[in-house]
Amino acid sequence: MDYKICDGASCVGCALCADVCPHGAITIGFDPKGFIRPVVDPMACVGCGICSSVCPANRKMTPSDGKRDVYACFALDCEVRKRSSSGGVFRLLADDVLSRGGSVAAVGFDKDFHAVYKIAKEPSGLDEMMGSKYTEARADGIYKKVREELTSGVPVLFVGTPCRVAALKSFVGDRDNLITADLICHGVPTGRLLEKFLEGKSGVRSVSFRSKERGWQEFSMRIEGDETYSRSLYSDPYLRTFLSNAALRDTCYNCKFKGDGYLSDLTLGDYWGISSVIPSMNDDRGTSAVIVRTERGREAFDRIRDKMRVAPSTYGDICSANAAVTKSSAKNPRHDEFFDMIERDEPFDKIADVFGRPVSCKAVASERFKRAVKKILGKIKR
Repeated sequence: MDYKICDGASCVGCALCADVCPHGAITIGFDPKGFIRPVVDPMACVGCGICSSVCPANRKMTPSDGKRDVYACFALDCEVRKRSSSGGVFRLLADDVLSRGGSVAAVGFDKDFHAVYKIAKEPSGLDEMMGSKYTEARADGIYKKVREELTSGVPVLFVGTPCRVAALKSFVGDRDNLITADLICHGVPTGRLLEKFLEGKSGVRSVSFRSKERGWQEFSMRIEGDETYSRSLYSDPYLRTFLSNAALRDTCYNCKFKGDGYLSDLTLGDYWGISSVIPSMNDDRGTSAVIVRTERGREAFDRIRDKMRVAPSTYGDICSANAAVTKSSAKNPRHDEFFDMIERDEPFDKIADVFGRPVSCKAVASERFKRAVKKILGKIKR
């Protein structure tokens, strides 16, 4: 049987269909662009339609009640903040859930540095989950594991992109012992890009897309291996290619889970523009934007509040400098050219020469000057 789960153009690669299929007819593979796609075995499929009924691309789900209490905050623990992409809120939420005998589901890496969703039951398991992962993450298997934890009465914190939160909520529904936090998402690039980028680097032990060695606002790509690699967002070819919006999944250019489509209890992200809004909250070590969307999110936030410096803010202020809260990334006009190169298996250097060129020295100097001025003005306002 040739069964169609959803309109292929609507597939977000969540892999929920593979978790729910009672006949084992669906496995997870990759399309020619390197994106996650379900593969249906026509010999095993009986056309029951369960996969299609839970697919978040097909369902109209009720968004969060949208309380939109908004905060700028960062962890008081300097080490937590240093190792986080922004202000360290994820780690505080995760530590709180573990302290209550719970589990945390979020993205880490496998041994080959492919991003995958995992379950952590101990604080040591949270280390690899900290920090942004600018690549598509596999989620097959995670939904069943989370359901098992919830059914056993274990509190669970699930953190991921809005579409993965939608998939989980479609599968398990609303549970009193489930806290969901999604991320302000720019979109996910094909995993083939990271594979190509790492091919020329030996002995890789760690990959950080958001190292703060140059500060939070000028974050860096840092790779620890036989040799240490470090370049800022202005010059690193991987980050430049990612930010070019040429490498993203097609559904990321028209995300149905942004704006009024969030299904989470909390939304976490960088509070870009904080220097202009609340200057005292920016020391260039990372400040989080937190949007509290439900009562359950409020309870989770309040449990960690004494471990953070917190300043009330507004939804409009967060959105003014971080359009990704409400808007999808604009598709690069050369998107098709990028994926032609991916499908031809062109080397990373050749791709980066087209899409990952560094920002000009003049533009970098201008940006640094603007930040310096904002910092001075912020001190004056204090």
